[in-house]
Amino acid sequence: FKIIAPKVKSHKSSIFVNVDSWAGQEREYLIADDPDALKYVDGWTWHLVGSDSNVMINEKIKLTANTRGLPVFTDEYEYLSGGSSPSRCLNTAQNIMNWFTFENSPVWSGFHALKPTTHVEATGYGLGFWRPPDDHDFSHFSNLTYGHWEYNPYNWHAVKGFVKIIPWNSVRIQVTEENIQLDNRILVVRTPNDNKLIIVLTNRRENSDFTFSVDTGLTDGAKFLGTRYTPQDADVPLGIKGGSQKIDFTLPPLSIDFWVQQ
Repeated sequence: FKIIAPKVKSHKSSIFVNVDSWAGQEREYLIADDPDALKYVDGWTWHLVGSDSNVMINEKIKLTANTRGLPVFTDEYEYLSGGSSPSRCLNTAQNIMNWFTFENSPVWSGFHALKPTTHVEATGYGLGFWRPPDDHDFSHFSNLTYGHWEYNPYNWHAVKGFVKIIPWNSVRIQVTEENIQLDNRILVVRTPNDNKLIIVLTNRRENSDFTFSVDTGLTDGAKFLGTRYTPQDADVPLGIKGGSQKIDFTLPPLSIDFWVQQ
């Protein structure tokens, strides 16, 4: 690291150098404790693959300890066994939100873009599937022809709203929660160009609705345009809410809502 990192930074100082390991700064103590190496580090990464979103809450102290003032984030996430599922769709969305909220991460990255249909772990790993020319088994992915691909909805719907609706370089706004709900998360960001709020809400409960009562802090009667994602559906329009400082948002089971200030 001490040989290569200086060359990388010398080539282009803006290149982000993250120390990539299973356990971030905790595992890479040889670099963390060496001032000559540490000066080339821009962040620490953790690989808590397939972890429950509660880990980001319950293990916040561990994940953010001894960072030497550098950010922590995840750059690998997938489900090693068992594949994707409706409940895991919601877990993934909350994993993203909780890294931002509790670890103050600047970014989240995880799934492979596409996995071949020949890989048994494909449903837990990829945002989509593609059929290579040597896969003649049409007992699975029966509608997928050679050389073509399709989305894996349980994984794609978990991340699509973040990619499509939240602009790059948006800034997270701190939210005061009366009670931290493990199955109902909230994330609020402010957009970089037009200074608008985006409220992201989840309901991971499988059998009951959940209502958030949100004090937006906006006294001008601001309105929000909603879009919903579920394990089965994406880009579901919810219309307009607002007109008052406090707004109630009710989510059905296994849903992810994005509300954008108008």
